[in-house]
Amino acid sequence: MTRPALERPRPASAPVAPVFLNFRSQIVRPACFAIVYWDGPGDTLYAFEDRDAFERQRTTAERHFVHVQELSAQEAADWIAGGGNAVLHEVSVAGVAAFGNLKLAPG
Repeated sequence: MTRPALERPRPASAPVAPVFLNFRSQIVRPACFAIVYWDGPGDTLYAFEDRDAFERQRTTAERHFVHVQELSAQEAADWIAGGGNAVLHEVSVAGVAAFGNLKLAPG
């Protein structure tokens, strides 16, 4: 005997991963996120698509006794949704590293 579709157990839905956009509103996939606690006004979330670039920045910050707290993608999304400042580490065609705004995709 077959059971009606409404009575069949449904698999638990997987959480939807947040979608991040760069300053050009293009989808980006950062590999890691961190809050860096500089002495300036307010803290900033830094996102990196390259883990090696992140480790270099972390080493530099910690060398200057600046605390770095790594976050998950969901924690980063919550930070941005809460109005926190966020930037994405990008490397230009000329090889120059820069930080551009990072935001969440609508929805």
